[in-house]
Amino acid sequence: MITLLDATTADAGRIAELHLVSWRAAYRGIVSDHFLEHVAPVNRRETWRIRLAPENIGEIRVRMAFAAPDDLVGFSCVSRMDDPLWGVNLDNLHVRPGMLGTGIGRLLMTEAAAWVAQQHPGRPLHLFVYEKNARARAFYERMQGELVEHTTGRSPDGGNAVTLRYLWHDVTALVSLQRSAP
Repeated sequence: MITLLDATTADAGRIAELHLVSWRAAYRGIVSDHFLEHVAPVNRRETWRIRLAPENIGEIRVRMAFAAPDDLVGFSCVSRMDDPLWGVNLDNLHVRPGMLGTGIGRLLMTEAAAWVAQQHPGRPLHLFVYEKNARARAFYERMQGELVEHTTGRSPDGGNAVTLRYLWHDVTALVSLQRSAP
């Protein structure tokens, strides 16, 4: 059974570690190996230290998925801000690579959608994913995301990468996908 908990400042280190493991598994060939091995560890620790600092934690909602009390297997991060055009941004959705395909991503995503439906009624949800991240794209398409935008921008290592935006106009339909899961 998976337990979902809100992240606190004290959780920054373990979220950064899972984020790094996820990046290393998903982003090989998208960003440089040098970045993933030597820069990303510091980058992820600093990013989550800042994001979950007491003065910043109110800007995001981070939910952690645990398979056991000390076994973090996934997390999601939703911006508390609402973009006038695109709605609420699901900024991160990561599942430990060995746990992919177990329903944790679906649980985190539908729970984030339920939160958006409650906090921002009638507003859409969107996210960005690298075009080359085929596994994530397939997941978002199974979750009925609509591909609405292609852009080329800077990847974390300073290179260029094509990024896609997926959109869910009706987050309540996304929430219902958890109820229909096998």
